[in-house]
This record gives sequence, structure tokens and C-alpha cells, in this order.
Amino acid sequence: ISISSGINAEYGYVREVFPVVMNITMTWAKESTAILQSGGECVRAFFAQGFSQITAVNYNGVTAMEYTLQLIARVLDPEMSEFGALNAGRLGSSLSKHAGTAVNINEILQAVLNKLTSCEAPTIKQSLLVVFIKLFNHDLEGSMNFLQTLTTPTGENGLVYVMKEWCDIQELFSGEYETKVAVIALTKFMPILLNNNSPLANITVSDDEMSIEGGRLTRSSKAQQGSVQIPITVKIFKILVQEFKNILEEKEAEKAGDLDSEDDEEGDEDYEEGTQIMTLALMAQFLGDVVDVFEDNK
Repeated sequence: ISISSGINAEYGYVREVFPVVMNITMTWAKESTAILQSGGECVRAFFAQGFSQITAVNYNGVTAMEYTLQLIARVLDPEMSEFGALNAGRLGSSLSKHAGTAVNINEILQAVLNKLTSCEAPTIKQSLLVVFIKLFNHDLEGSMNFLQTLTTPTGENGLVYVMKEWCDIQELFSGEYETKVAVIALTKFMPILLNNNSPLANITVSDDEMSIEGGRLTRSSKAQQGSVQIPITVKIFKILVQEFKNILEEKEAEKAGDLDSEDDEEGDEDYEEGTQIMTLALMAQFLGDVVDVFEDNK
């Protein structure tokens, strides 16, 4: 089940196809993770390309919005396979973006948080985390305050849990758009990293243990590798420095015309380390230039 993002979803097409897509997806959700994934992505495409037509659909007394909320509830059901939630983040974000106050977004976000706690695969966690990451990009302070009102099924503060999970898998993020959105959101935390009164002040996260070998700071060997607890403010800064280093390396590789030119760049290592802190602000600008374009196409 799929729909091209370039299709102009006219009302007649939507009225006939949308209920069929929903019926197939809901009927086979438990038997086929692939159908659940594809059905959710198809519904998201309907919302992105023809929201006004979607809102007009009424099939046997059930509106398209009610259908969609049922689907989201099914996808985020803790009893369902976590892989069925692969596109749940995008569907939830699309619904909140287009429907606004027409849906109870608080309940959806609580369901996303609950599902996140039961997932193990980084790709699924990323999909769900992006929902909250987009909220941070839109309104950092308001989103942090809101997340503090949510709790996980085990009673952990919503903001604490989301931030820990995010920092834990940020280096595993895949997808150009998702990575850019996440990094830009992290840069928004920069002004409050040294604020002892911020909601992040008392949060600690695990980090790889580092050691000095031959005068260089390196990660511990696999045999000796352990983890230490560090303030999340320090972890965020480390992530940003690493992400910016990745950008510099990619741009240098592009200039050299050889993506495998790591050896040639070793001589610039000291220079890069000295300039990363000074130029971190440029990263948000560099990434932000293309995020709006990606958002429209996603």
C-alpha cells in the first residue's frame, strides 16, 4: 500500500481509497507488520497532500479523523510489535501539524512516550523521538514544560526519559532530514546548558569511558570499555561537537573529491578541534537552510 507524494489527492479519490486503506490496515495489523507500516505511511501521505479532502470523508458515520486516531492507537498499542511503529512518529507529527486543535495531541504524545519505553530497536526509537524533537524545534521551553507533566508507565519523568533516550541513540540516527532536525534541536539547548535552574540541570546520562593513550584522548578498548555518568548538558555539547566535526569532514571530503580521504585530513585534526567550539553556531544556520525544504517534502 503506497501513495506517491506527488499525487494530487482529489476528494473523489480520497473518498473511495482512504476507507479501503484504513480497513485493510486495521484488519491485518496484527498479522502483518509490513501492512501496518505501509498503511500508516499511506495515511500520512494523504494528510500531507490532501488534508482538506481528508477532513470531508465520512464513511458509514466514521470520519477520517476518527479512523486515523484509531490507527494511531493501534500502532502505538504496547501489545503490538514495535516494528509496526516504524512510521508512527511521522504519522503523529503530520496529524498534529495539519489537524492542530482538532485532535487531543496530549493523549497522542502520551501514547508515543509509552510506546517508546517498550521499544528496543534504534530505528523505531528514532521514529518516536522525532515527534518530540520537532516539538523542541517549534517551542523549546514550552515543550520541556509539557514533557515534565508526562510520566512513563514506570513513573519516570517524561522529559528525563526522552532526553536520555535521545542522547543515547543520537549517533545512530539515520536519514539526512531526521539527523538535521535533531541536531538543530540540540543547538537550541545551547543557551541553557550552563543554567543551573533549567530542567536539564539535574539530568545525568551514560557516556563511553575515555582514557589517555599515547598522549591522545581515546575511547576505552572493547575489552576494557565501560560507561560513566555525566551531566546531560556535557553530553549535548559533546554530541554537537561530534556532529559538527562530521560536517567539516564531509565538506572537506567533497572538496577533495574523495569520500575516503580520512588519512589526508589527520593533519587538520588539531585545527578542527580548536575551531569547533567557536563555530558551533554556524552549524544551526548551515543545517537550517535546508530543513524547511525537507519538511515540505516529508
